[in-house]
Amino acid sequence: AWGIDEVEITCPNSSINVLWSNGSTVFNPGQVTLPPHPQNLAYDTCFIVHIWDSINPAGAYDTVCIHVLPIPTSDFVISDTNICEYDSAHIAYTGTAPSTANFTWELNGQVFNDPGPFDSLFSTNVYVYKLTVNQDGCISSKTTHTLHVNPAPNIAFGADIISGCAPLPVNFSNFSSPPGSTYHWFFGDGDTAYATEPSHTYIQTGVFDITLEAITDQGCVDSLTIPGLINVYPNPVAQFTANPAVTNIDNPTIQFNDLSTNGFTWNWNFGDGGTSTSTSPSHTYNSDGTFTTWLIVTTDKGCVDSISYNVRVIIDNIVVPNVITPNGDGANEYFVIENIDKLESSTLLIYNRWGKKVYESNNYQNDWNGDGAADGVYYYVLKYATFFDEFEVKGTLTIIR
Repeated sequence: AWGIDEVEITCPNSSINVLWSNGSTVFNPGQVTLPPHPQNLAYDTCFIVHIWDSINPAGAYDTVCIHVLPIPTSDFVISDTNICEYDSAHIAYTGTAPSTANFTWELNGQVFNDPGPFDSLFSTNVYVYKLTVNQDGCISSKTTHTLHVNPAPNIAFGADIISGCAPLPVNFSNFSSPPGSTYHWFFGDGDTAYATEPSHTYIQTGVFDITLEAITDQGCVDSLTIPGLINVYPNPVAQFTANPAVTNIDNPTIQFNDLSTNGFTWNWNFGDGGTSTSTSPSHTYNSDGTFTTWLIVTTDKGCVDSISYNVRVIIDNIVVPNVITPNGDGANEYFVIENIDKLESSTLLIYNRWGKKVYESNNYQNDWNGDGAADGVYYYVLKYATFFDEFEVKGTLTIIR
């Protein structure tokens, strides 16, 4: 501490007066607090004491000058006092001391000396910074700032299915932490979703990277990408031709030609109980009819497509009798044209020997028994159509009872 040397003054028995330049009138005015410079600079100040008495009114003077050093400040700033894990914070001294001063930092109980500034990466914690500055023996007060470092999200996720045929529905599971985060999913096909555990159906085929971005309630962000997590396989396209698509019972073999794409296996069902695993099989039908033929095509990844077409085997040959005996004995009672029910259409005309029409029927049903006609010879004209052509047949029919 600065002060004034004590001076012993011996005077005759008289009243002694003291006056200090700061206005004090006692011999020992005690400790004096010197004000700081307005610009916190070092400065000089002097103290003058005047002592006199009645014998020597002029008295005596003494002067002491003091060099006053500034007390430094310990102000500092942290660029952001609320950051996320592994983010950087910039810490800089903003006080009045020069860089040559002694800077004593305390960080969560650890002490180090550094004028700064410095940048640091932080793990999750609460960091308490304290700074004291010593400039030429003058020590500042202590400044304290707290830095909060919040945890970054820990991201983990999976899917209930990672490969399959299009369209592929996928349910995503989220194992991320901490709770309360918000999530943004990127499915790799251009679609996204804001959800904790979304479902997404892949229409496109291909291999897709999945990215999950998480934002905690403190605003900390992180993301995880799993390359090629989802693999969507293309489907086959089933197609075939039947040659011929319509045939008659005399030539009942049909050739089936596969026109499918991406096929690996083929399963045919010909509609009559027959099957095949050949690529382009042929099949012989044993009866007439319309048959629905199915082709199921499967890729090497198990993706399936199917298609069906109808094929026909027809009977287009007829047999026309020339005698009927409608006598009630149950035999040969009707004019029965074999296979007429297999035709596309028919018109039957019957005439007597004088050229008079005695019967006419469209799409004849084998139901004329000569009713109303006498025994004798009659003439018929049968016009009919098959799938392939139209025909006209003429002949005689004898009725005998």
